[in-house]
Amino acid sequence: MEGAVALTVLGRVAKTGRLLRELGPVILATHLLRRVTHSRVQIGGVTFFMRDTTGAARPGSTPGFNVRQLFPSDRTAILFGSESPWEMLWKRFQKGDLCFGALDAEGRAVHTRWLTLTGAEVPELQMDFVPGPDVAYFYDGYTRPEARRRGIDAVVRAVIFETLRTLGRTRVYSYVRNDNPEGLRAAARCQQKGGTVHYARFGGSRPFVFGLNSTPAATVVRRPHSRNPDETTNRAVAWREWFEGWLKEPLARRSIGFHELPEEAFKAMAGHISATLQLDPSRDLVLDVGCDSALVTRHVAKRCAGLVGVDFIPGLLVDAKRARNLEAAVPEAPHFAAADGRALPFPSGTFAKAYCSGVVHTLPGHEDGLAMILEMVRVLEPGGQALVAAVPDLEKRGQARQEAWRLGGLRERAQLVAAMSLPRTARNLARRLLPGLIRPALRYLDYDLQEIRTLLESRGLGCAIVDYPADFWSRDFQRTRSNLLISVPSGGPRALHRDRSAGFPRG
Repeated sequence: MEGAVALTVLGRVAKTGRLLRELGPVILATHLLRRVTHSRVQIGGVTFFMRDTTGAARPGSTPGFNVRQLFPSDRTAILFGSESPWEMLWKRFQKGDLCFGALDAEGRAVHTRWLTLTGAEVPELQMDFVPGPDVAYFYDGYTRPEARRRGIDAVVRAVIFETLRTLGRTRVYSYVRNDNPEGLRAAARCQQKGGTVHYARFGGSRPFVFGLNSTPAATVVRRPHSRNPDETTNRAVAWREWFEGWLKEPLARRSIGFHELPEEAFKAMAGHISATLQLDPSRDLVLDVGCDSALVTRHVAKRCAGLVGVDFIPGLLVDAKRARNLEAAVPEAPHFAAADGRALPFPSGTFAKAYCSGVVHTLPGHEDGLAMILEMVRVLEPGGQALVAAVPDLEKRGQARQEAWRLGGLRERAQLVAAMSLPRTARNLARRLLPGLIRPALRYLDYDLQEIRTLLESRGLGCAIVDYPADFWSRDFQRTRSNLLISVPSGGPRALHRDRSAGFPRG
């Protein structure tokens, strides 16, 4: 008995020694900690690697394998060499990502690696890597066990480097988890080691991230908190009911929903839009996304050569053309269409200017806001501009809460205190337990505009954050909201057609 115990102890010591030599003390300790804490605590790190493609070596070859770019028609081959379902892989193709692989003698991919020019998720950090104009990023490299240690990975990377050189991308980044020593060694043979980012995640919370300053920080942006599908659906339904409720209100309340605004307020909003976009009445064809009943639109229409308004509530558009003799107020009457701003029914390059005001914060989620902004950019002609106005600004959240406290009643103040003091999990639990008492609130989405600017600039767009002037009619807009002014280069928007590639940052 004692001999068996001794053999068991010696076996464990030998195994520990082998793991210590293979993994090193830090990675081994991380593995042990993960086993102890299971899914409640996740602690780890990722290391980024970079390669200058201008001097990349020409692709070599691996006997018995054909290395090339793969396409959707290679579905069977790709699935053989991937751990992801086809639905996920198909979405990557749809947004323009490229796949490269090594095929065996039977035409099956034993290694695959994906390349993006627009952005992809770093799941461990719950962030996105968004390449700049001359940068690319490859991800999700996988080699089947029977094909490992045969030099395939290096050959596939070399083919990617050669492809990027022809596309004018001078740098390519990737990352490897720190608990994958074999992957770290393979990446170091082909790319230069960059910074390491550490993370810690407790339960289902968002991870705490450390060390971003050591990475290409301008290209790493935060993702929104994952939203429950039911919550997203509830938001969409609640906001639609809210807007359709405007149809029962007097016309002057259609652009705010809370109380009737004086005519000067609508003129002030139109003046701000016109001045910021520098509308040219002799030539500019303008798009208004979310025009509701055209109370602001009719004033903007006087300042441009032509205007098209869209809204997803058809009933609001019925009154838009009747809004205080709109057609008689401008040289050329605007046109209106019922359309979803996330999928505009216009060809690319149609408009000189585009704007939305007080819209993106009412959408189901931040990804929807990104889709709308990218659609506005897509339909702009080269050199055009888009204004995303009245966006609740994360940096002004403190002032927004002060305004909510100042204007709210007892119930609104109690909700504000609960929102500030209770964690998200507790709020979600209370909504499930008390659905009749705690209904989904018409909560505005606020946005980190600095990160949005980083995201847009990484795609070759100009972007400026613009505050409302001190004499603007709305104290709330002055203190809590900001504007994004987006400029399309003279060469036109890059890779934005129906693009849903990168996650959208929020607060």
